[in-house]
Amino acid sequence: MTKIYYIALLLLSNLAPAQAVEGIIIYKAIKGYGDQTELSEKAKKPNYFKYTFSNQKSLQELISKETTTKDTTYIDGKSRDAEKLATTQTVIRNHRAIYYKDFKANIYRLELSKKNAELINSDISIEDKIPKYEWIIENEFQTISGFNCNKATTTRTISGRTQKIIAWFNEEIPITDGPMDFNGLPGLILQVEINGNTLVKFEKLKLTSNKTIEIKKPENLVQLLTIQEYFNKKK
Repeated sequence: MTKIYYIALLLLSNLAPAQAVEGIIIYKAIKGYGDQTELSEKAKKPNYFKYTFSNQKSLQELISKETTTKDTTYIDGKSRDAEKLATTQTVIRNHRAIYYKDFKANIYRLELSKKNAELINSDISIEDKIPKYEWIIENEFQTISGFNCNKATTTRTISGRTQKIIAWFNEEIPITDGPMDFNGLPGLILQVEINGNTLVKFEKLKLTSNKTIEIKKPENLVQLLTIQEYFNKKK
């Protein structure tokens, strides 16, 4: 267990149980994969989540819900004329997405539902320990949604692909949580950049003293899998 993680646990244990944090998180693509890909207008459209933290539990739930759509994107050709080739892209968006963490019990839950290209509903239910990250805190700062934030970096590997993660956290909010499954820094993570392609950010944030909000573990729609079982199933 790293020194950073010890500090994070100490801060979390010192957080008053009667303090609640509520906010709105935006999740959006900022560029396509590879230098040649241009995002369609529908692919640029962000998703919005409601975030709640109380009594060492957090819940991030999708509030903007859409189904599968089709749109046209343009990929620069490799020819001498570098012509742009139009391609039809199916944008599959979640219409149900819930991220839940119980720091006391060390439980992480993820619920995702989307319709595939054939408009058949696909559900994912995951339960596991809260993922841990080996963060490196950098001597770099910027203001995120009105809060002074410190930079931290790490990497993670998903389906054999390594992603570079940049996080911005505020130490004055002594919560070791953040958007999605990100956590473990000595302060609330207000923004995450994933591989330079995706931005996850708190747009609004409200801290309330002497308040407790009940946060319930989400119900699973299908059989529960661990994170590793889920990725093994995808192979």
